[in-house]
Amino acid sequence: IYLTESKESGIKQMNNVIKYFEFIESKSIALYFQKRLNELVD
Repeated sequence: IYLTESKESGIKQMNNVIKYFEFIESKSIALYFQKRLNELVD
């Protein structure tokens, strides 16, 4: 039981890390497009 529990928590942690990096990536992409948009407007 202990092994499967630690494995599940490890998978959960990995999913959280992936979500975190996806969030950062989408944020930086949004900032990039915002910057490009400002350049077009100027």
